[in-house]
Amino acid sequence: MVTLRSSTRQRAQRSSNNTHRLTREITKHASWDFLPQDIRRLILGIASRQEGWGSAASVCKEWQDFIATKNFGRLELNQSNVHGLSKIVRQRNLIRHIYLNVELPTYSCRCCEDSFIVKIAEAATVRTCSRKLFSILSTWGLDCRISLELNVYSPSQQSHWFKNHLFGFDHEDEDNFTEDLKLLLDPRHGWEHGKQVLAPRTGAIMHLFTPFTKDGLMSLNYFAKVPAIKKLIIRRQMRRRIPPAALDVLLKRLPQLESITYEPWYVLSNYERCSHEIGKRDILVQLPQSVRSITVFEDFNEQIMKSVRYDSWKHTDDEFYDLDTRRVYSKLSWDLANEFVLRSLDLEHLSVSFMINSQHFFEACRAPYIWPRLRSLILTTQIMTKGNHEEIMNAVVVAAVAAERMPQLETLAIWYCSGKKACATIFRRNQGPMARWSTLTWRGTKELEFSELAVEKWQNVVGDQTLLVKYEKVDGGDIDSHGDAIHHLHLPEGVIDPRSLAQLRKEGKL
Repeated sequence: MVTLRSSTRQRAQRSSNNTHRLTREITKHASWDFLPQDIRRLILGIASRQEGWGSAASVCKEWQDFIATKNFGRLELNQSNVHGLSKIVRQRNLIRHIYLNVELPTYSCRCCEDSFIVKIAEAATVRTCSRKLFSILSTWGLDCRISLELNVYSPSQQSHWFKNHLFGFDHEDEDNFTEDLKLLLDPRHGWEHGKQVLAPRTGAIMHLFTPFTKDGLMSLNYFAKVPAIKKLIIRRQMRRRIPPAALDVLLKRLPQLESITYEPWYVLSNYERCSHEIGKRDILVQLPQSVRSITVFEDFNEQIMKSVRYDSWKHTDDEFYDLDTRRVYSKLSWDLANEFVLRSLDLEHLSVSFMINSQHFFEACRAPYIWPRLRSLILTTQIMTKGNHEEIMNAVVVAAVAAERMPQLETLAIWYCSGKKACATIFRRNQGPMARWSTLTWRGTKELEFSELAVEKWQNVVGDQTLLVKYEKVDGGDIDSHGDAIHHLHLPEGVIDPRSLAQLRKEGKL
């Protein structure tokens, strides 16, 4: 037993008081507010990835604000819950992205190859859901800046022939998705032990890409106008096609639209393709003047193209299924390229992949034209992979001639891919008062050197800056899809939506 004398007791009391003060000081300096901002952001980022993290909003107001921003930053809606958007009032300013994901009915094997079923009811579902969304958003103020992403799907799309295609389902991101695919056994749809040994029939392919009837969607004319929507996104995972006439009407409902990302699929039918090209040309003419960025990526699948070509050669002119060019460049294609040129005069960014030929675009760039805002231009031409040296250099030179009239240009890329071949010419200008050089790069699966004329023309573009000329080889063995081509060519941002690029690359491995 220890007996404390008076002096000892006083010293102990003073020591205890000092300990309490030190504890309070440590607690004070270990509080959330004392942490550096970057550490706080790191902690919040880690917390936001944990299951049930929304309950952490009670920690403090900063956590509450962060969680609210995360929760409302991206909303996924469908026909069953879109009406709930009208109840959101105080948090409207937090909403940045609305994903309208409309689910269509399932279908059985009996009709999975029937491409002629009139789907008026499906169009009505899409129309009703979209109209409700537009009606709600039409009341939102101009200070709201919403990106609207549209998708339409059926759960059956991946249940029949197209098990190795990605449609944006949640299970596609799971770690065991690829492993489960290896165990598939569905002889009726050509799958044995995880491999597709029988190609999809033309009827199944046409069913997958069935367009909505024009008449079914044309009542979009009666939609409310929505100034709050600044960006429209229609990604490749939506296989169902919207007729150009209906898309045109939809765009007219977005008077303050600034950006469009559109990833349609290549139209297989010759008759339909002609009408689509005319429709796309009309859309470009009538786009809102507020649009400053356009990304168009016309997707395709070489296995599907081969299946259609083999299955329907007796009924179809073979030239419309050329797997390399994928396009008969008719007068309509030239007209479409010309409209892209005219529209680009007011743009800051333009990327058009596989829909037009870059040569047609630059040939339409007449001398008086000036592009005062254009910063990024990305185009495709099959000459990059199929042309000889002279043809490729001609494409590079005509691009440089046009680039001289693009004073704000920062990046320009001309590229193409076919099978295991992928090549690109990429120009990058370093901006700013201290910038001393720009680069002209050839990157591809085949080796090539720029001609003296090509280098001279691009030197004219950069003026007094040093132009660095670079050559980089790409291994064709790394390319399993045009998604891999985009990745290994290191193309500038804006060729395709990043999520779509991830889907493309994953599909190429399945």
